[in-house]
Amino acid sequence: MSGTVQSVIDVRHLLKTLSVEQLNHTADEYFAKFDNPVTVGRLLAKPFISLRDAPGLLISFANVLQGLHLSAHQTILDFGAGPGWATRYFTQMGLKAIACDVSMRALNIAKKGFEIFPIQGPHHKPQFLHFDSHKLDLPDESVDRIYCQDAFHHVPNQGEVLNELARVLKPGGIAGFSEPGPNHSRSEQSQLEMRQHTVIENDIILEEIWPLAQKAGFSDIRVGYFTPILTLMTMQEYNDHVYENAPLPAHCSLPLQAILRERRLFFLYRFHRGAPSYRQGSGLRAELRVELPTTPIRAHEPFDVTVHVRNTGEAAWLQQNISPIGAYKIGVRFPKRLLSRAKRDFTRIPLPPTMKCAYLPGDEITVSATLPGLPRGRHRLLFDMVSEAVCWFEDRGSKATSVTVEVH
Repeated sequence: MSGTVQSVIDVRHLLKTLSVEQLNHTADEYFAKFDNPVTVGRLLAKPFISLRDAPGLLISFANVLQGLHLSAHQTILDFGAGPGWATRYFTQMGLKAIACDVSMRALNIAKKGFEIFPIQGPHHKPQFLHFDSHKLDLPDESVDRIYCQDAFHHVPNQGEVLNELARVLKPGGIAGFSEPGPNHSRSEQSQLEMRQHTVIENDIILEEIWPLAQKAGFSDIRVGYFTPILTLMTMQEYNDHVYENAPLPAHCSLPLQAILRERRLFFLYRFHRGAPSYRQGSGLRAELRVELPTTPIRAHEPFDVTVHVRNTGEAAWLQQNISPIGAYKIGVRFPKRLLSRAKRDFTRIPLPPTMKCAYLPGDEITVSATLPGLPRGRHRLLFDMVSEAVCWFEDRGSKATSVTVEVH
């Protein structure tokens, strides 16, 4: 006798019949089954939990990592952290990581993971944050980045949660997501999860999420081309595609298209999409006006200057109060001539702190500073903005301000 055919669960109906609090409870109950060393150990092995899933998880993690444009000592919120494997990696990389989840049991497992797999070398102590699905217990504009791996499709109140994510994200911040696609709820595994565990396995439809994100305060969205499989072709097919602009052969393009239909890798940007991409040096332009002292400048004696700076580019200049990499400063250097790069550098002038955490396009700053003394004679100095260990703005198309200094 054949078994009973079960009806397909409509995730939209489930969303209408279950409260947020009920779903928080079922999420916590899900992790209750990992109550012994064997099952906890297996869960903590993620992303190496299985040979089948490891490649996709690792590639997805790496893709989101690239898109977040991280730098050391930034604060990152691991939203829907579960057993905290990503939190552990973020901590190991020198970030201030916050593991956030609706399940207290999951957070306790994550804490245990740090005991079993201790972080090597100096690091920031991770924070563990229980989320009630309504309010994040974090101050406004307190995190630099948000990472979300396969958690947002469990969120029943997407609009409310996006409001919270935007609230805690600093200006110029990025929220990166790797989620299943628009047909996720109808997959066999999703149906099984919803039937057995009473969890939400929602469809991720960017055309519905983006309006909610805009309303929450995000200004831009970008979608990643996610390819978690190795695509092999003949040498001739490869050369034709790379050098002759031939289309990918069908045996390569069809599997990729199937993956792209069922996966969504996307990034939401707070205020300015170019703002966090300081490592790429894109959208960086400035106008500088320099005022020299009216009194004579004496040889080898420090002298005062006033610099008026205006952000004329598309990128925000993020404050870097801890890590020197990417810090925005006014740089003063000598013209090229025959000087080496090291000898051209004269001095740096830090930007004053701003309550907005970033100087946005159009912002103007006035900075007073004392420069080191110069030998007697006429000297030409170039004033330019610099992103430390990344680039001088002049190298990205901006124009440096030339000033002639007469030293008596």
